[in-house]
Amino acid sequence: FVKFLDYDSLLKIDKSFITAEFIDREADILYKVNFKNSEIYIFLLIEFQSSPEKFMSQRMLRYIMEFYDYLIREQNVKKLPAVFPVMLYNGERKWSSPVNVRNLIEKTAIPEKYLPFFQYCKIAENEFSDSFIIEIKNFIAAVFFVENNNPEKIKSEIDILIQLLEKEKPELIETFRNWFSHAIKVDKDEIVDKLDNAMEVLPMGFAEKFDRSINNAYIKGIEQGIEKGLLKEKIQTAEKMLIDGVDIRFISRYTGLTMDEIEKMR
Repeated sequence: FVKFLDYDSLLKIDKSFITAEFIDREADILYKVNFKNSEIYIFLLIEFQSSPEKFMSQRMLRYIMEFYDYLIREQNVKKLPAVFPVMLYNGERKWSSPVNVRNLIEKTAIPEKYLPFFQYCKIAENEFSDSFIIEIKNFIAAVFFVENNNPEKIKSEIDILIQLLEKEKPELIETFRNWFSHAIKVDKDEIVDKLDNAMEVLPMGFAEKFDRSINNAYIKGIEQGIEKGLLKEKIQTAEKMLIDGVDIRFISRYTGLTMDEIEKMR
């Protein structure tokens, strides 16, 4: 069905319909998009944890049910729209958690047809081989290639990375450059030497911006150190508020920490 999606109509939906627990997760995104003569929704959950979450299917189902509840309550819909659930995982361990919520439920005497059936689309980066990624040749393939390999291999095969990006739009290449300067940890001189000639195939000015971005990475490293200090202060404040019995929603509001983070501290 993907080829029938009208990507120009893609619209990000705000999170006013969900609980505070989900609002704090920037990686949970809901889009509305035109599909043939109707509208459907795409729920994208990006899982940054290093290991699989066992009850992911229940969590995604809950999110969609809250969205449906909002539509019924606030918009008085006659029929619920289709929501395509996608989970993107970039951890190192193999994703072994059930993609169908039915497989989380104890098998009992209840007839199977009365058990809930809900399945999400799993995209685990570490399940794609380099050869498969190289065939795709786009922005996402370049991201997967970087995340699936160590810096030394990326340096030795930088021409592959260039090939993956060479047909992309300048704004996507710019986005990749910004992300890449944070994602890869290598010495500036080692990698820029390999990029000098290869960058000629990309839009003019990219090599210069890329060079500058890696320089900026050192400055950003200092800034990140400052941010860590601020985070430590927020954590200390949250700890004191927890001891005083303050509700975690208020703690989240005044410290900027997510409710999940505060719950783990408690």
